Amino acid sequence: MKTKMTILLGVLTLSAVTAVFWLNRSIGQENRKKTLEVKFYKSQQHPEWPPMPKLPDPSLPVVHLGGNLYAVDDRFWKYPPALEQQINDRIHSRAEFKLNTNLLIKDPKLLETLIRYESAPQFTNAPDRVQHARRLAALQKLQQDIREGKTNQ
Repeated sequence: MKTKMTILLGVLTLSAVTAVFWLNRSIGQENRKKTLEVKFYKSQQHPEWPPMPKLPDPSLPVVHLGGNLYAVDDRFWKYPPALEQQINDRIHSRAEFKLNTNLLIKDPKLLETLIRYESAPQFTNAPDRVQHARRLAALQKLQQDIREGKTNQ
């Protein structure tokens, strides 16, 4: 009787583990599909703008640029002034990048690691690539200042 109970318990445990595995796998596949469906739209009228997460007008022609990036032919479309102001404000708020130089001056290896990170190829087409470029420039400037002795160490 004890052996039958042990076998039954083992079969039930194996069934439960298998069910949890398949459930997690199917949920993971659904999440990956949702992640892949994210699209960013680059304005041709305003190339200085970061890519937009949604189309300003669904009737505008769209061209696939690769990955999840699309170009929107909005050259002759009139943006509402409120939307233009909102996007421009967001761009200017991103322009202000403050670097905590105290920590980086004391740890040059950390500075080198951050420079390598910000130089990574995955950021060349990222929606916030302008922000990455600004951080990279600030980090490289700090590294140059350290080399030239222009910082207080």
